[in-house]
Amino acid sequence: MRIRKNKSIVEKAPDRLAVLERIKELELLGRFDVDAENDPPTIELLPNMVDYLNEKPLSKIKTKVAYIAAKCFLWYILKTKKMIIKDIKGIENFNALKSGAIITCNHFNPFDCFAIEKLLRLSEQKGKKHLFKVIRE
Repeated sequence: MRIRKNKSIVEKAPDRLAVLERIKELELLGRFDVDAENDPPTIELLPNMVDYLNEKPLSKIKTKVAYIAAKCFLWYILKTKKMIIKDIKGIENFNALKSGAIITCNHFNPFDCFAIEKLLRLSEQKGKKHLFKVIRE
C-alpha cells in the first residue's frame, strides 16, 4: 500500500499491514484480549516476580522516577509536535465522575497512553483521584 505524504510516496511495511488486517478480524470476532501481533515469546511474569502493590521501597523509587521521566517525555513530544492532540471529546463526562473509572488503551500505538495521560492532566479530576497504571504482561 502506498500513501502520498508531502508529494512523496511512503511505503507501508507489509508486516504492519498484516497486523492491521488481523486487528480488523479480531474486532469483528469481539476478541479484544488477543494479541494481534506475532511477537516473539517472552518470559512469563509470575506474581512473585513483580511488586504489583508497590510495597518495596525500591519499587516506590523506581515508580516515582519512571513517572517523572514519562511526564518529561510527554512534555517534550507535545512541545516538539512529535505528538499532536487535535481535540479531546467527552472530557465533561470524565469531569463529572464521582467515583472511579477504568480507562483502557490497546497500545497498538505506543503513544496512546500518553494521550490518556494528557487527558487526565487537563481534567478537573487531577489531584482528586489517584491514577493507577496497569500493564498486561
